[in-house]
Amino acid sequence: MHATLAHHHRHGEQLPLAIEQLELAGEHALATYLNGEALAHFRDATALEAHLQVQRPRPSWIPQTGRSAALRRARWERKQAEACYGLGDLESVHHHVVRALGHTGHELPSSTLGWTLSLLRDAGEQVLHRTRRRSPAQSDPLEREMLAEAATAMHHLAERHYYSFETLPMIAASLRSVNLAERAGVHVRIATPYAMLGMAAGISKLHGLGHRYFELAREAALATGDDGGMVYSLYSKAAWRVGEGAWQEVRELCAEGATIAQRIRDVKALGMVHTLIAHADFYTGRFQESARIYRELAETARRTGDRQHLSWGLYAGARACMALGELAPARAMLLESNELLEQLVEVPSKIIAPGLLASVHLRLGDMDRALEMADLTAARIRQNLPTVFATVAGYGGVAEVYLAHWEDLARRGMTAPAARARRVARRALIDLMALAVNIPIGRPCHHRMQGEARRLDGKIGAARRSFEKSLSAARKLGMAYDEALARLDLAALDAPGATAREQHLRGAAERLEELGCRFDLARARRMLDGSAR
Repeated sequence: MHATLAHHHRHGEQLPLAIEQLELAGEHALATYLNGEALAHFRDATALEAHLQVQRPRPSWIPQTGRSAALRRARWERKQAEACYGLGDLESVHHHVVRALGHTGHELPSSTLGWTLSLLRDAGEQVLHRTRRRSPAQSDPLEREMLAEAATAMHHLAERHYYSFETLPMIAASLRSVNLAERAGVHVRIATPYAMLGMAAGISKLHGLGHRYFELAREAALATGDDGGMVYSLYSKAAWRVGEGAWQEVRELCAEGATIAQRIRDVKALGMVHTLIAHADFYTGRFQESARIYRELAETARRTGDRQHLSWGLYAGARACMALGELAPARAMLLESNELLEQLVEVPSKIIAPGLLASVHLRLGDMDRALEMADLTAARIRQNLPTVFATVAGYGGVAEVYLAHWEDLARRGMTAPAARARRVARRALIDLMALAVNIPIGRPCHHRMQGEARRLDGKIGAARRSFEKSLSAARKLGMAYDEALARLDLAALDAPGATAREQHLRGAAERLEELGCRFDLARARRMLDGSAR
């Protein structure tokens, strides 16, 4: 209705009324997750307002009117950023956030030094505010609205930097967002930037600080009636705790978040919550359930035009299919996901998806394609810090392929190429170790790959100790699939008929059959029949 009225007002050259109706149409489209339509409505409103300004410029000597107009333009740009986020277009999020902040008078740093100074300044302000409560410095309602708008836009910028693995600007923007909101006063919905700081602190191993910011996020969401902020806080904490292997806590956080997201009909937030539930399902061996959730996420994303969630649904669903031994469907899903990701600013996914594809090609016997994908993934890994738990799949895929290549060359007696492949594999293991230090659920994979490298070097005792560490870590974390794989590797160190070998093989086969992992179960049965590996 609003869009129709805007159309008629525009053709009747009643531009102020057309702008008003476009704004209402954009709000309605955002609320109903028609992000493409919302983007078009706010874009048209911005263009019409600029045209109207040329026709009838506002008097510069009326400051309040000028500031009101700037606030309105900032809000339109910020809402365009939100629509772009809903579509998974993170590059455009950055563009609109920068424009929104420009309208509010808050410029962004343009260099690493600038972001560093910004972080130090805002960290100091946070320390003062946490230790000494203060009233908002500004009493002007319009100024408070400007600060609130800038705080919200800055949070969207922090989100964008999170997905592009830019840690310094992510933390600095989160701090700035919180400080701007706290200056504006308690009416500002500040839960989301608090939650972003909580997640950053948790990932950085500052657990006490992380928990404190999540408490602040929950308090702020309750105080301001911010249901969306509450959901964001819940799934942000869950995203941190997944990497720690805190499965029960993750499920509880996600269950609460899903209930709220369903009540407020927030499709994007519900997708985020379901994604984390499916991650927990995957790491604890519930592969069928994980695959189902990701399939539904991909189907919803196709309907809503959310390319980010579509890519997640495809590659994470493929990861579950790989565990189940469904290699051909996994390969098709990963190829589609990789093609989609090339259009997006989504660094973690650009490590996960090609790393998984490298593993699939290896299992299908295509070493050339496996190496191609491993090389691409390794180059991306070395440009970024390991901060996102799901990148375990990418790091692990690279190490797996390089170790297999080293073994293949050594078996064929190609001494010099094998030596080069060994160096490449060793470098991948260093990357995987860095991830495992920071993200506990990566430790079973790291120890297992380290054991494989030691086996190839002929250090059987050291290899056995690494595989035992993998087994212990997997048990401690409740990661049944990784436990079974470690038992297979331990069995491979012993000669056929050895008691320890038979015990490990039967335990692994029983668990793999229970989990439905046909590819690895076939390997276990071959070994039970007398094959060395």
